[in-house]
Amino acid sequence: ETFLLRGELNLSIADGFVLASGQFDINIRNQQTEGEVFSVTDGAVTINDANVMSINLTNVYLFVGVNGEFVKDENGSVTGLQTEEAIGFSVENASLSLAIISETADPLNLATPVEKYTGIRAEIESMGVHGLPETFEFSVRDLVLLKNTPYIDSAENLTYLNWMNLTSPDNTDVNTIVGVGLQTRLAGLTNSVELSVAGYLEINIDGFVLAAGKFSIGQSIVESFHDGNTPGETFKASILLIELSDLYVFAGVNGTYERDVDGYANGFVESDDTVGISFSGGNLTLAMVGEVIDKTILANANVQARSWMGIAASLEGLDVVGLPDNFSITGKDFSFLYNQGSKVTLTNPATSKLDWQNIDHFNGTSLDNLSGNTELFVAGYLSITIDEFVHIGGAVTLEKRELDVKTTDTTVTGTQKVSALIIGA
Repeated sequence: ETFLLRGELNLSIADGFVLASGQFDINIRNQQTEGEVFSVTDGAVTINDANVMSINLTNVYLFVGVNGEFVKDENGSVTGLQTEEAIGFSVENASLSLAIISETADPLNLATPVEKYTGIRAEIESMGVHGLPETFEFSVRDLVLLKNTPYIDSAENLTYLNWMNLTSPDNTDVNTIVGVGLQTRLAGLTNSVELSVAGYLEINIDGFVLAAGKFSIGQSIVESFHDGNTPGETFKASILLIELSDLYVFAGVNGTYERDVDGYANGFVESDDTVGISFSGGNLTLAMVGEVIDKTILANANVQARSWMGIAASLEGLDVVGLPDNFSITGKDFSFLYNQGSKVTLTNPATSKLDWQNIDHFNGTSLDNLSGNTELFVAGYLSITIDEFVHIGGAVTLEKRELDVKTTDTTVTGTQKVSALIIGA
């Protein structure tokens, strides 16, 4: 039978400096609970004679600081935090799921590495900072963290589980395996994810500086990463991907957010006393790709790993508010692309830049528009109107890219790669 421990834990440390509360359950399945050898698979990896432990925390409330208190219902269960006079930070309505799957060690061969995998998913509905000056506001909401810890064998090869596909070899549903739904509690944790953090952030400094937007940070290992070029090459890579979306930034006086039905910022209120510059609908994607060299291979001892970076950003609108009625400055459709290639060395020659638009890993991101020939691209539209008498407006583009050209020098055969700066208006 399944081992299950369930309850509620309330913790106060150092006279309330740390307050923590939440409901928990601990679930264990193995050969002892099943009465027979118990195995788990994700379709590609199978752990025989497995031990599965699942720890789940729900309705978590956390406070670190001074003057914080629990809010409890009539049954003594914590339902919130009292932070009106508090100094510190708090987390409300959070949850955490942790699962560990390992094979049973062979008592006759303890030197053999034991397969072990760990998956973590944490969600935080809201995080706040308390005790700041009244003119400073900082909040985070809808935060989700995913962590996938792989098994590392004696040759230092990494193997990641796809927690979303876990079943027993006879296709028993995962709910039967662990007594709870790991596919739900570890939602999104596939074998392509190593680390991922996503959420929504807002900052307001006395209505003078406002910044809001969604963010995500992901790190992953791709065993067969193709550089997007033709014919190009394939190698093992570590990828860091940072994405900022729906960005709204204001700098000036008396700025106030406009919000959608879900409470996210989607613009700024332009009242009579608002003066400043606003940026709306911003998006930014930054990716860093690092080559992973297997140093256990003697021939790779002196090989220098390469790295690449790509940036793609866009801005829907720019507006200067608070100007006289007969004077306006606006901008729209700004875009920025940057492609930084890796240094080519004698020990590791390669194409200097990635062709990001042809790499499957970045499908659906802003890097879809970044080609291997582009080094820098900037474009946008700006308009200035003065008293309906003077109108200045137009689009500007600037691009630095690599071109293959054929020169008139008869001593040079074929084409040569050159860097060209192209300006248009």
